[in-house]
Amino acid sequence: MKENIIDKIVQGVVFGAFAWFGLRGVIPDIIAFGYLPVLFSARTAVIAGYAFGPYVYHVYRCAYRCDPPCEPKLCRAM
Repeated sequence: MKENIIDKIVQGVVFGAFAWFGLRGVIPDIIAFGYLPVLFSARTAVIAGYAFGPYVYHVYRCAYRCDPPCEPKLCRAM
């Protein structure tokens, strides 16, 4: 699971880099308006959501439904 999280973080960073270079044309406008910290915060939130979102959803789903692929230690509904 740790390897999957690291893979998702790397994929998120690569996606963020593509988005960053895609925004190159509007970065001067963003800096001029003073929104650069907001852009960095949004980028960090997207990377974190992409990296941890599927695992959080899996734990949430298993805690309430106990589907067959869930680990017994995650099941609270039993």
